[in-house]
Amino acid sequence: MRLICTTRTSHPFQLREILERDPPPYAILSHRWGNDEITFQDMCNENSNKTHTTGYKKMRRFVERAAQDGYDYAWIDTCCINKESSAELSEAINSMFRWYQLAKRCYAYLNDVPPNDDPEQLNEDMAKSQWFKRGWTLQELIAPSDLVFLANDWTDIASKDMLAPLIQQWTRIDQRVLRDLSHLHEYSIASRMSWASERESTRIEDVAYCLMGIFNVNMPLLYGEGERAFIRLQEEIIKESDDQTIFAWRRTKRVDNRFFEPVGLLAQSPADFRYSGKMVQFHYLKESAPFSITNRGVRLALPLCLANPGFGDRLPHEVDDPAEAIFFRWDGLSGYVTLVLQVRDLSMHYARIVGVPLVMSSDGSGQYARVGTSLNMTVGLSQVHQSFDDRALKTVYVAKSFVRGASTLRQRVPGRPQIFRHTDALNPHLYPENAPDRPIIDINKSLILCFDGKFTPESSGMRSNVDKIRQMLDNSGGAQLCYYSKADRGPQSRMIRSYKWLSENYSLGDKIFIFGFCTGAEIAHEFARMIEYVGIPFWEYNDINMLLEIAWSVYQTWNTTLNSDEGDDGSNYWYMVDFRERRCRPADRVKFLGLYDTTDTVLWPGQGGRSMAHMIRHAISMDEKQPTLRPIRMKDRRNPMDIDRKDDQDIQDVFFPGGHADIGGITPFQSTGELSLSHIPLAWMVNEAIQSGLRFDDLKLREEFQLTKQPDKGSFETLELCQLLKLASIQSPIHDKWTLGEESLSSNVGYKIGKWSSASSIHSQYAYPRLGKLSLKSDHPRRINSFDLVNLSVVFRMREHQRDYRPQNFQYHEETWRGLDSALGSLVSFQARGWHFQRRNGDSILSEFGKASNH
Repeated sequence: MRLICTTRTSHPFQLREILERDPPPYAILSHRWGNDEITFQDMCNENSNKTHTTGYKKMRRFVERAAQDGYDYAWIDTCCINKESSAELSEAINSMFRWYQLAKRCYAYLNDVPPNDDPEQLNEDMAKSQWFKRGWTLQELIAPSDLVFLANDWTDIASKDMLAPLIQQWTRIDQRVLRDLSHLHEYSIASRMSWASERESTRIEDVAYCLMGIFNVNMPLLYGEGERAFIRLQEEIIKESDDQTIFAWRRTKRVDNRFFEPVGLLAQSPADFRYSGKMVQFHYLKESAPFSITNRGVRLALPLCLANPGFGDRLPHEVDDPAEAIFFRWDGLSGYVTLVLQVRDLSMHYARIVGVPLVMSSDGSGQYARVGTSLNMTVGLSQVHQSFDDRALKTVYVAKSFVRGASTLRQRVPGRPQIFRHTDALNPHLYPENAPDRPIIDINKSLILCFDGKFTPESSGMRSNVDKIRQMLDNSGGAQLCYYSKADRGPQSRMIRSYKWLSENYSLGDKIFIFGFCTGAEIAHEFARMIEYVGIPFWEYNDINMLLEIAWSVYQTWNTTLNSDEGDDGSNYWYMVDFRERRCRPADRVKFLGLYDTTDTVLWPGQGGRSMAHMIRHAISMDEKQPTLRPIRMKDRRNPMDIDRKDDQDIQDVFFPGGHADIGGITPFQSTGELSLSHIPLAWMVNEAIQSGLRFDDLKLREEFQLTKQPDKGSFETLELCQLLKLASIQSPIHDKWTLGEESLSSNVGYKIGKWSSASSIHSQYAYPRLGKLSLKSDHPRRINSFDLVNLSVVFRMREHQRDYRPQNFQYHEETWRGLDSALGSLVSFQARGWHFQRRNGDSILSEFGKASNH
């Protein structure tokens, strides 16, 4: 590797050979070649008379800039490579990506972009720059960690990191790759190929050579081989990767009769991947054989289906149009099938499994050929599932290429870049590097859905805890959007209306938070499951309301049969999966599911499964005794479809003091202005949601919980709050329509069956509830099982009220209570991290008021 010494900034420049394994810090130049560039031979000739040329002036300005920024060495491809040596040229091109990656700084010189103080005009000029249209500049854009764009007068424009959102618009390269090269391997081969689909190169072979570094492959240079170079590039990629998106190329979005001809399985140029940027791997097979290049073509073992791309449900013999018939038979080729790739297409209206149309040769060789330059986008998972019942995977050999004339890379001149619309804070204008108010752009947002229970807040002036959460959210910047569902309609109507809102606002990568109370909690839970199993319908459909109705029907049909005595034979499940793949966007698991006293109210058939939300927090009433309000523990819910799934959820069902109304927050205002029992589960839920990334307005939190001091940013843990909640647990009345029992029954707090186990610290004390046969009278206490969690506020209330507050959920023993009373007696003030008990094995038994922490 040769570097230019920047200590001399005029001719003759000095070159130095260095070892690549330990290079000194150097700057590197990315630019478009002109007609009078300085070559290696010119550098070696002290009598060269090219000092007046544009190429010399460009090199001199680059060396001066590198020296100005403190770099002793610089590299430029025009003169640091001896292109008269084919061996050196081949080595340099194979090393080019790495050299740009190793450079401490890269300068991208845009000779067709003049300086401009108008940010919008500068944006437009950059979008039209030919630098973004050249094949070689693709790797020069991606590889450097520090890249600065320069105008044609060598003044700074901005850094790559600052312009990443705009560059993503101009080039369709994800800004995560632009900001961090380590993410490059996360993108499919087809996606990376699509980045080069509209770029040009002077030599046909350079279409392939300029992409070697992006795919981390090497191959010798053979100028003169033409399009064969791109075929060789794909062969090298196949040797290193099992990503089948390399076969998922298409030249048009729709089936076009003009392209009904046999072609190779491999693409002819990156332009063939123009519409394949959203192709991703999708491993629907438990085991799959590797594919490889053989002398009979590409060898693959995948399902073959008789699916018909572009012609609805017709089979080959039903095609009457001669132009269409070519699709099924061409010069002796017959026997049309679709090779189902392990690939999904996430673009356009719905996610689909990708199939490649093939026909078999009639000469007895058994070789297939791809037909046309389109793909079969009608293959559903149900078809693949059914094919496994009829036949095993088929090993096929597909011709890798067909000879054709010279190809060209397609070019598109982009218009003015459009503004991001994710939030109001996003701005496409260029900001100076040192601008203090330059916005930090985050393309993902949080979507919050709140499902309230049945009550009449308008007449009573009461607000449920779900409504309070909604009103305390941080709505600044548009990064959090909330939908509130009142209990003024039936469950189906509420879910479909919420589904419509989510479909309209959801973008891939958004986080979903869901809250619910009472019957609204059950709706919230079912809504989370529906998102997980069905996905989120595309908003672009003309009749979105009908599509949402169908989505509901598909989910309910499967959910009902799943939990019936007969069970689901698989048909309803695969029908639902097929609907999801065709009509819905994939959605990640719900980030947070917060529920208040989910009751066993029959809303629809088929209850029983549990949401796969990352975190589920469920506040349950300790003292509710109405037999019509039976709680549903989230940990008790199991889905037969999830038997083999690793349980990586964080689930807590926690009992709190008070009745159903206290847990949900639908209680009268405290005349004294103090906090009520309802604030205890509210504070707990807010804290847990904060840990999952939800943001609340600090001023609104302070107002709701009557705090005199502002909580720390991103935290809800203060001594003042804990003291207020402790006081509420002791003094606030329980709102109910019955009289609490006078019998002294056992508590879920501080017990091991029949015996108290002492410990040196309250943090290490543990408890198991003692279960016994309940003597039910006119009321029906809720059952508390072994290992259920109980909030410590129950203990405070029992301790302060002595025998006035003894929940009937379990039996009470004087010996046990004395041990518990002794343990709590030494605690004068309870800080947030002191409100949490644990079992000896580390599993939580009691939840704290504030932040649930693990000790």
